[in-house]
Amino acid sequence: MKSFAILAALICVVCSFPEEENDDKDGLLYAGDMMLTPLQRMVIETGGDLSRVRGDLTARAAMKNINVLWLPNDKTVPYTIDDSLVDEPEATLGMMKAFREWEERSCLKFKRRDQEEDYINFFKEGGCWSYVGRQGGAQNISLGDGCWDIGTVVHEIGHAMGFGHEQNRPDRDQYIKVHWQNVPERKRHNFQKYNDSKVDSLNSTYDYKSFMQYSKTAFGINDSLTLDPLQKDIFQLGQRVGFTKDDQYQAMELYRCNGKTTRPTPTYERYIPKGDDVCDFENGLCHYTQDDTDDFDWSRRYGGTPSGNTGPEADHTTSRMGVFVYIEASSPRRLGDKARLMTKVFPASKDQQCLSFFLHMFSTNKTMMGQFNVYLVDDNGQQRILQKTGSQAVNDWTNVQMKFRPFGNYQIVFEGVRGTSYQGDISLDDITFTKNQCPRNEAKKAPSKATGDGTCKDTKDREARYCQQWKDAGYCQSQQKYMSRFCQKNMQFMLDGEYGKVNLLKITD
Repeated sequence: MKSFAILAALICVVCSFPEEENDDKDGLLYAGDMMLTPLQRMVIETGGDLSRVRGDLTARAAMKNINVLWLPNDKTVPYTIDDSLVDEPEATLGMMKAFREWEERSCLKFKRRDQEEDYINFFKEGGCWSYVGRQGGAQNISLGDGCWDIGTVVHEIGHAMGFGHEQNRPDRDQYIKVHWQNVPERKRHNFQKYNDSKVDSLNSTYDYKSFMQYSKTAFGINDSLTLDPLQKDIFQLGQRVGFTKDDQYQAMELYRCNGKTTRPTPTYERYIPKGDDVCDFENGLCHYTQDDTDDFDWSRRYGGTPSGNTGPEADHTTSRMGVFVYIEASSPRRLGDKARLMTKVFPASKDQQCLSFFLHMFSTNKTMMGQFNVYLVDDNGQQRILQKTGSQAVNDWTNVQMKFRPFGNYQIVFEGVRGTSYQGDISLDDITFTKNQCPRNEAKKAPSKATGDGTCKDTKDREARYCQQWKDAGYCQSQQKYMSRFCQKNMQFMLDGEYGKVNLLKITD
């Protein structure tokens, strides 16, 4: 993630992010989603130094140009929400989540505008874009259709706070190879590197996972590879969940937070799978292999899945930036396509075996979800020992435990079958095999407890005004964790902590 010196100075379309896909026919946007002022654009096009645009600034003075940082009013960012967005529950939810993410990772505060002169106006136009830094007066952030996930809103706010894209860093070529032949001529300016005099990296290392990093296929011809990480174990670029540790470091440094955040930064307890054979996918596929006879593969992923309204918000192991595997239901996948993930061949055993794993199989449109099957392959042939069809009831990870007795050497196959549409992602995490008894999986500890008297947790919080809107949109089910924390009256019950209890499905032989 980069701070402009203006402040101081598996390849598929669904693997990209909304702001990369803006249809900028008029050429008004820079690097995909940054709306520049006429002066900023002139400086860039003539190869000038953005650090000179406002004020007599010296190179790498990002911490000194108070004119374009949101430092006044105790680092408070006033905002308004335009009528074009205020009745869109998905948009209001994304904005409220994004405000909290920034407040939990920095010392900035977001409040509804009263009479402040400088403020951000969120409105609905085509695509996702933002001005860079505090412009003075009202400045827009556009959140069009498809731009309402928390990570996308966090990204666009990042530009307004003064941050550029990770892939434009001066030292980019030490970490990323740009395949220029796959980038249309008219879009190549989007990968122009910033000069050291124009940008301050705030002494941070290159962050492949940053929410300001674009995907591997950004601006690619027919979604071809454009950004190729030189570090070979990097399987994904960027995410739209929220701050990484490096993102938070830069925000804290730029805004002089002195180690303090507006709200406490949540801590996420790491889940430790228990068993004789364990895989959490953090360091690869373990001993699992893809079936060469199927239609497509299971993929590793951190953050959420690319498609909206399906897939987990994060992995089960860490609930933040950990890794899981999933099937991506978007094009070119078709109804009935299968992805099969196979274990190694286990030696014969007389003992009863327990298979335990965490499954996420949710879609807001239940008819779009496909099927999930588990097969036992042993001396008796292949037999299906589990079948689940359609969306599960709650948008959360479910612990599935199965006991079985194999005959001879055996293998387990996890099969995901594509449903009727792209909103049918199926995800797996934390797979374990144990002899005899299944492990006891305790509920994760929540970052904070849901408290209150049956009303919204704090009627002064921003969320309260939207609780009824979100309930009417069905978010008590699809956003249960968030609603139980901030909209308890509308949920009509209180969960035991933000994460609730582990959902458990036991299947015995």
